[in-house]
Amino acid sequence: MNAHRWLTLPISLALVASLSGCVTLWPWGKQDPEGVTITTKPAEKTPLNLPAPDPLRLKPVQWIVVTPQNAEQVFRQLEARGLDPVLFAISDDGYMSLAESMAEIRNFMNSQRRVIIEYKKYYEDSPAPVAGPAPKPGAKP
Repeated sequence: MNAHRWLTLPISLALVASLSGCVTLWPWGKQDPEGVTITTKPAEKTPLNLPAPDPLRLKPVQWIVVTPQNAEQVFRQLEARGLDPVLFAISDDGYMSLAESMAEIRNFMNSQRRVIIEYKKYYEDSPAPVAGPAPKPGAKP
C-alpha cells in the first residue's frame, strides 16, 4: 500500500505536464515569435478563355391579327397556302404581358453579359498583387 502512494505523485505530475504541454517548462518551451517570418506568394490568375457567345439566330415569326371581321378570310388564306387553319392566340393584355416578359429577359441577359465582361476584365486585365512579408502577429498596419 505504501508503494502505491509513492507512484501516485509521479504519475499525477506526468499527467498534468502532458495535459498542459510544454508551458510548465517555461525556459525550454518558450518560442520567439519575432524569429518567425511568414511570406505570401500570390497565385497567378488563370485566363478565362471564354469565347464570346454566338449571336442569337432566331427564326422569323409571322404575326396574324385576327378580329371578328377578318376571321373567315384569315382561315381561307391559311387553307389556300396549305396550312392547317389553327391559330394560337393571345388577347391584347396577354400580348402586353408577353412583351414585358421579353423585355425583362433581355434586361437580365444584358446584366449577365456585363457581369461576365467585368469578371473577364478582373481576371485578365488587372495586374497581379505584389507579394511581400506578412505582417507580424500583433503588429499595427
